[in-house]
Amino acid sequence: LPVGKDAKVFNFGEDIITPLVMDQVQKASPNPVKKFPGLQDNSAVIPPDVMGAAGPNHLFETLNSQYEIFSKTGSVVSTLSLSSFWSGLSSVGTAYSDPHVVFDAITNKWITCIIAQLSNGHYGIFVAGSLTDDPTGNWYEYSFDTGPSSLLPDFPLLGYNKNWVVI
Repeated sequence: LPVGKDAKVFNFGEDIITPLVMDQVQKASPNPVKKFPGLQDNSAVIPPDVMGAAGPNHLFETLNSQYEIFSKTGSVVSTLSLSSFWSGLSSVGTAYSDPHVVFDAITNKWITCIIAQLSNGHYGIFVAGSLTDDPTGNWYEYSFDTGPSSLLPDFPLLGYNKNWVVI
C-alpha cells in the first residue's frame, strides 16, 4: 500500500537524516526490464511454496516438488528434482518440504535449505552452499537432526551474515 499523506518519512544517509517530501515516496516502481514465466507448478505437492533468488548470471527458483535454474534472459539452464539436488545426503534422509534459497553477493555463493525426513525417523534440515556463483556447479551439503518426528521444523527461514548462516 502507498505511504499515507500524513506519514513522516526520512532519508537516512551517511550521518545525516533529512525529511522527504511525500511526492518523492509515492513514485511508482519502474516496469521490469525482462519478464518470463518461471517454473510451472506440477501440482505434485500442495502448496508449491515458491521461492527464488537472483545471482549475477542466474535466477534460482525452488518449489516443494523441484528446482529450476534460469539464465538472466529467461532460458532454462537446469531442472532438478529434490532427490537429484540433495543426492549428497541420500544416505542421511530425503528432502521433504519448504525450500528456501538466497544469493550472498558478498561471497558470491548460493545458500539453500529444506526440511528433510531423516533415515532415523526424525525430521531435520538440509543446508547447502555453492562452491562458486554458478548454481549448476558443486555444492557442500549438510544435514541437521531437529528431533523426533513429532517436532516438525515447519517452514524454516534462511538468513545469513558474514559469519553465520541461520535457519
